[in-house]
Amino acid sequence: MATVCFATLFVVLPPVVVVASPGLDEEAFVCRARIESRLAETMQGKFEFFLTEGLEGDPPAGRFVITIDHDYTSGLEAVALGAGESFWLQGSLMDRDTYYGEQYLFFGYPQLFVSQVKGGLFWPSQVARLRSLYAAPLEAPLSVYLIGAFPFMEEYSSRTWALVIARFVLVFAAVAAAVLYRRRRRRWMPGLVWVLGAYVVASVVLAVPGL
Repeated sequence: MATVCFATLFVVLPPVVVVASPGLDEEAFVCRARIESRLAETMQGKFEFFLTEGLEGDPPAGRFVITIDHDYTSGLEAVALGAGESFWLQGSLMDRDTYYGEQYLFFGYPQLFVSQVKGGLFWPSQVARLRSLYAAPLEAPLSVYLIGAFPFMEEYSSRTWALVIARFVLVFAAVAAAVLYRRRRRRWMPGLVWVLGAYVVASVVLAVPGL
């Protein structure tokens, strides 16, 4: 029963954290848009420009242009870039002073430089955060190295240092608890389940501030 509870908590906790705090840029425009037409491309297709219609969310206008950078815009593999296709996007408003150069074209509409598009349940940035949370139990032991190396690194914040110490304490507390239980009991179960389960959940919780 304890194994099922801890496994369920490990599976459910990261998506709950990501949905509750999606981490999207508060200054960016987030909306669902439908492509009306492809306007142009530059740099042999590296940049593409589409005229779109805002459908939901917070579009900059009823009709606007989006700039797709195939080396920067994330999530493109999950969407189709063609007339009539619609998807959620996040982008920043472009202007000629900030976005200058022959690679950028302007068409007389409000224009967004798209940082990511959403083709499924999660944004690409949310997928990266999920991976980070699910990998936390495996990455926590790195604190054993960082506890010695981190003070000599050039740049670090007090919060980051505190998290390294907390992970270091967590790893050694889990090891100590497992060894102590092993010495006092002949069987590893169910005590080991509680040790590992608590370690996994705690490592995920400690990874949240670093997202």
